[in-house]
Amino acid sequence: MKKDYKLLALDFDGTTLDSAKRFPAEISAAVHELKARGIEVIVSSGRGKAELKDYERELADFDYGVMISGGLVYDFRAREPIARQPLPEAVLVQAFAAAEEEQAMTQLLTVDESVTRGSHIARMEDFHMEIYREMYERVCRCEEDLAGFIAAQAGDICKMNIYHRDEASRLRNYERLGKLGLSMTFAEQTSLELSAQGISKAHGLKVICDHLGIRTDEVVAIGDAPNDEEVLKLAGLGVAMGNASEEIKAISDAVVADNDHLGVLEAINRFF
Repeated sequence: MKKDYKLLALDFDGTTLDSAKRFPAEISAAVHELKARGIEVIVSSGRGKAELKDYERELADFDYGVMISGGLVYDFRAREPIARQPLPEAVLVQAFAAAEEEQAMTQLLTVDESVTRGSHIARMEDFHMEIYREMYERVCRCEEDLAGFIAAQAGDICKMNIYHRDEASRLRNYERLGKLGLSMTFAEQTSLELSAQGISKAHGLKVICDHLGIRTDEVVAIGDAPNDEEVLKLAGLGVAMGNASEEIKAISDAVVADNDHLGVLEAINRFF
């Protein structure tokens, strides 16, 4: 059923992008048409700015982004943050120690940079992230001394991703870090995303809605992963991809085709 929705929030990986990390031309065309009708379309992603560089052409019709899972709310036209929330240094230090104990891969996201060890990029299959290797090789700043980077740049780090070697390792760190008062979500196969307390994609969406004078019940949000759960619940219409887990489908208002069969396009045609 079509209503007078004013904003579409699109998750990126597993939703807008297909399994080969391509941004389908059909979705680009549909977004362009929505923009021409005065409907805002925003990124709602765990990615940072650096990790969106490959899609600058496809993102030409996106004025705003909720990135780093809500740690950064960004104005693409003005090229400046609307809001950002760094992680406290003490939390970063403890979380990094937990990652090191599990021999996991750590990624640190600032407003402008994606930072990790080059030695881990070369072995991303060990952390079930091999599909991202080529992109990481292009966009990441490589720092073997991540502890030193944390000490020098703590006030700029808005998110830490820990890519574990297996699910048991992720669960151990989830339990270890639970006492630190973080926002923690699962992503990918074995990833644990760490943001400041209270930060999520839903928080970022609220910031953009306030900025634009749009109510959250005038929003359609589409996603597939646990880090989309809060924003799918907050939006006036939460749409799960066909490739989403049964838990995400259960909390959503509608389900569309998977990301290899243009589920986002289906949602746009159905609800706008």
